[in-house]
Amino acid sequence: MHLVVSASRAVHGSAGGAREAAEVRDALRYVLFYESGDLSLAAEHFPAHKARYTEFMDRGVLLALGPFTDRAGSIAVFTTHEAAMDFASGDPFVEHGVVSAWQVREWRVVTPD
Repeated sequence: MHLVVSASRAVHGSAGGAREAAEVRDALRYVLFYESGDLSLAAEHFPAHKARYTEFMDRGVLLALGPFTDRAGSIAVFTTHEAAMDFASGDPFVEHGVVSAWQVREWRVVTPD
């Protein structure tokens, strides 16, 4: 769901003239945060993890995912809270200890239209 919020307000430029600010798109997303567990198990369980995230991407409810470069965890961005919870609760990385803890947080994405 996208809600278009008009950010119409006067912005004064250097010449003193007013111009209208661009509209912004305001949407809720749900970010799944993973904390790394036993990463030595990741290679063994990666094929099942990949099949799971591919399924969610194909359904259009998983928008992006990936690890942090410091290997301390990863994130995934979902369109609904339910999809994020469903993904984590059945993810082989969670089930087999590659992930030690997880949480879902609501994120308000604001981008220029």
